[in-house]
Amino acid sequence: MKDMKDVVVARSNPTIPAEIRQQASELILDSVLHLDRMELEAWIDCFDKTSCYHVIPRENIDCGYPSAIIRCDSLDIIKDRLMVLDVSSKYNPHWDRHFLNGTQFQSYENGILIAHTNFMIVQSTLEGFSKLFVAGHYEDKIVFTADGAKLRERIVVLDTFSVPNLIAVPL
Repeated sequence: MKDMKDVVVARSNPTIPAEIRQQASELILDSVLHLDRMELEAWIDCFDKTSCYHVIPRENIDCGYPSAIIRCDSLDIIKDRLMVLDVSSKYNPHWDRHFLNGTQFQSYENGILIAHTNFMIVQSTLEGFSKLFVAGHYEDKIVFTADGAKLRERIVVLDTFSVPNLIAVPL
């Protein structure tokens, strides 16, 4: 485990063009707004045809363990997961609200942007109770196509291994 005094504050790479950073920022924001609004088809449209989506605890990454809580290695698997959610899954009814904190744009090479964004998700029940559900960061690989910016890869790194409820809706 890293000691907090050893953590260096990273800055975005200033050589990345402003237009690329703007398109990526809009994609990242749109992706979480679609989830908050339960617009699952629109969320899928944020992904590239060759994309993947993983949810993994920070502890596993720090220890070098490849185990993920959710591992969708293709767009078809992502779609299947959402179809099951939409058609047959029963889960606790709630509303999610994503809170993002400043995206760091690390590199842009060969048309692929690497970006990290901190997030928190608060869940609110239909009875009116709200609580922190999870916190962590997104490690995104974003490609730029004729259709605009798309997620090629989203790795959701959770700050803790313990998730208070099942993860039904994507993070």
